[in-house]
Amino acid sequence: MTTKETTRMAHESAGIHLRTTPLHFRRILFTTDFSSHALLAFKFAAQLSKHFGSKLYMMHVISSMFNATGRGVITPLLREVEVKHAQEELSHYFARTYGSESIEREEIIVSGIPKDLIPKIAVEKQIDLVVMGSHGRGGIGKLALGSVAEWALRHLHCPVLVCGPHCKRSYHGPGSIMLATNLSFGALRPAQYASAMADEFHAQLTVVHIAANGEIDLQRRRALKAIDELIPATPELRKRARYSIRSGNPSSELLRVARPQKVNLIVIGVEERGTMADHAPWATISKVIREASCPVLAVQSHIA
Repeated sequence: MTTKETTRMAHESAGIHLRTTPLHFRRILFTTDFSSHALLAFKFAAQLSKHFGSKLYMMHVISSMFNATGRGVITPLLREVEVKHAQEELSHYFARTYGSESIEREEIIVSGIPKDLIPKIAVEKQIDLVVMGSHGRGGIGKLALGSVAEWALRHLHCPVLVCGPHCKRSYHGPGSIMLATNLSFGALRPAQYASAMADEFHAQLTVVHIAANGEIDLQRRRALKAIDELIPATPELRKRARYSIRSGNPSSELLRVARPQKVNLIVIGVEERGTMADHAPWATISKVIREASCPVLAVQSHIA
């Protein structure tokens, strides 16, 4: 398929616009399996915690079974060993990350099933943001239901920041943010987060919509108007905003926009039904997470 693109800078115009909403992550939940990808995710969680003055909850789930086949229940002695190991690993995270010693934190080490315990803790602690790593294989790569990262994107109602396998190791804040939007009613909440992050960090904001096949020119005109209404009418923010309407393979086009813009945060909406939620769009979001050189902030389109 031939890729077509229309790009323009945001401009002041009459009409109704999304309002700027102050952003503050008061409580951040970082979940870890102690992989290298989880360590990278911790660096992002620590940076955001420092910036917002957030309390950082560090969570590790000890499997209640010895192995995936379910043979053998964990003994109290073995659990004690696992807890001690987890505490040591969490301490190492802070030792390896500059400035993290100033962060208010709480360790949560529990036994059980991650998909049961993560939402429980998220509700109990009133979490505003969940941060986790993804190795990009199995789970979110193959759309397997067993993936903790994929499950979190589908079911948690707070935003989830996922650091994929190709995320850059250094992070100095989101200076360039990309919002991937389908312009549905559910696109409002992701747009609020993207705009608020861009406003908070004085970042460039690139809004991308992938048009469907068909009357592309007509779709572009409608999309440009819809995107313009999504961006708050804050002069400074709109000076840093640009719109890109493209056609082609969604994941390839999103990544193609992100690279030259040196995007260091991608915001994507996750809906129960819609362009980012069924099987084909899940392939899109999973590919973006696997191949992007920056973290992906997945925002549920609604609050339950």
